[in-house]
Amino acid sequence: MQSFSTKYGNLNNVTRYSLHENGQLDSLCLDSEHKLNTSIGILIPRFQDFTGRRKNTKCLLFYPSGTIKSIDLQEPTAIPTPIGVIEAELVTFYENGSLKRIFPLNGAVNGMWLETDEAELMKRITFNMLNRSFHLKVNSIFFYPDGKVKSVSFFPGETASVPTPFGIIETRIGFSFLSDGRLRSLEPESPYAIETPIGLLHAYDSSAMEIHADQNSLIFDSTGNKVAELVTSTDIIKITDQAGKIHYLAPSYVESSTSIEETELVPLNVKFDSETITFSCLDAFTIKISDIASIKLSSIPLISNECTDCATCGKCK
Repeated sequence: MQSFSTKYGNLNNVTRYSLHENGQLDSLCLDSEHKLNTSIGILIPRFQDFTGRRKNTKCLLFYPSGTIKSIDLQEPTAIPTPIGVIEAELVTFYENGSLKRIFPLNGAVNGMWLETDEAELMKRITFNMLNRSFHLKVNSIFFYPDGKVKSVSFFPGETASVPTPFGIIETRIGFSFLSDGRLRSLEPESPYAIETPIGLLHAYDSSAMEIHADQNSLIFDSTGNKVAELVTSTDIIKITDQAGKIHYLAPSYVESSTSIEETELVPLNVKFDSETITFSCLDAFTIKISDIASIKLSSIPLISNECTDCATCGKCK
């Protein structure tokens, strides 16, 4: 077994490792207990897995500078954060040593260990944000370098009622924040009708992956009081420009990645700038607001990409 000298002390009984191009440690696995002094306290990297559910990944990752990038912890460990003490199995750091992300669990969901198994281990976390108390199971919490919360990603199936300038929005997947603490974005649980510079649109991303909430389908501007960008899975937008040309903007369908006999919905992204609006789906189209003569909005029923059998489904009826 290998041994390495680091700014955190000697790391012995290294079973696997990799190096950066500059020769510094990139990652490694350990076969014995080590106590590392970090900005958030003494942490013990994983060196054994008594449960069989942990991911088969390196327990320590480093930046080329030699600073720790992430630690897969041996046991759930109480981590002090700006929103309270949270137990975690995985933590990541910025290169300056400050806490970046915290993951309460780090299990490998597969055929032997299901998401429902992981859910039974997940503890709810209570924290206060947006002048409201939340009590949720979370996948991760992302922090700015100064410690303020950047995003909160929910455990699959969790929802929360989130206060916004447009009312309470039932939210899935999670929400993100500006560096000053104002709400930046969220992922509506269902199509949410919201006023935009071109009228009432329905924010919802039918293709959103429940991985993280760093960027969501409803994004507010820097004031937090206006819609800067949204994703819609149901709206059809008819624009007539000053020259009389008509433009139709709407979600599209593509061949399914799992079956040539099925299609998948590709939502429409709408981004508002001070002078232009950009629509993106399979292609992008930008128009100056001053070039718009008229706009007509309509909607189609929400069709989930989970649909597989129209004959027996009945969701669209």
